[in-house]
Amino acid sequence: MREIVDKHFADNWVIPYYMGFIVDLTVQWENYKAAKAALSNTLYIENIKEIVEKFQTKIITCTKKTKEFLFEGTLTEEFVLDKINNLIQVIREANVTIRWLILHRNTVYKKAADLILPSFSKEQILTLILYTSQFEFLLKKMFEELIETKQQRWDEDKNSCCEKMAELADFYSGSTASGKVKADANYQQYFIEIKNQINSLNPNDATFAGRKIQQLIKALEDVEQFHQISSNLQIKSYLFETRTLLKHMLSTVNIRKQVLINLAQISDFAYAWQCVKDYRDLMQDKIKNDPTSALLLRATFMKLSSILNAPMVRIIQAGSPDMMSVSKYYSGELIKFVKHVLQV
Repeated sequence: MREIVDKHFADNWVIPYYMGFIVDLTVQWENYKAAKAALSNTLYIENIKEIVEKFQTKIITCTKKTKEFLFEGTLTEEFVLDKINNLIQVIREANVTIRWLILHRNTVYKKAADLILPSFSKEQILTLILYTSQFEFLLKKMFEELIETKQQRWDEDKNSCCEKMAELADFYSGSTASGKVKADANYQQYFIEIKNQINSLNPNDATFAGRKIQQLIKALEDVEQFHQISSNLQIKSYLFETRTLLKHMLSTVNIRKQVLINLAQISDFAYAWQCVKDYRDLMQDKIKNDPTSALLLRATFMKLSSILNAPMVRIIQAGSPDMMSVSKYYSGELIKFVKHVLQV
């Protein structure tokens, strides 16, 4: 029991079990001596203070980070491609913070409640929910578009790289009109070989393609150091542009549907279905004070739609005829919640 608690409940004791219903382990484990004793380390007052201080820092930093990404012009395609792992990490930290705060504000353990409730206001938590939801919405939308255009982007970059390598090979063939570059069969063959290697890249084999692109980038950096090339600005320009295109291809090959699956799992909000009802009045106040906040609430409602997934997974797997009725019921419940908030 000690091992289970240390692994899974070292910093939490209020957990959701289904459709947003929650249990407080300080109550549920009261009659089980081994479980209660194992949980005592987590409920040690100094440990709770440390946890509260940690999340006090996190709620501030996560709110600041998610808000910064919402500024117009921040989430560009290039930025998302280059920083997707960092962006997912920000979303993960924000969701972990939201989850802990929403659940543990409902603890019935008085000593913990006396520390938690004064330390975090509902306004702070709702603000983080709104910013995080909007950030997730924008990122998912952009990544879906990137997936749709992945093959087109790849083909365009690959063709441009091949064209540049073919032109460099022509420069060293001696057949071009430019007299600034002396014919050199070795360089000609080298760039033809680079062109063939680029042309053989396949985005479906992401791991191999990624490693090969990195090798090609390094090879083009190395060849630029040779005197005959380093002294020619035109050829250096071609090499630089090719490396830039290859780096873009490297970002493109990492565009995978798995990212959207991970985002869906990280941003799951089904656990808050019951608790979020405590925030309806605050949501209405936000709309009263600033009608444009309804745009942020739209993303929050979409985040809440994850409540539909939980009851449907097993029903779909079982091929049950109840799929339509269950789906209709929970869709109706979600619509009722949205209507109640927006009726203001």
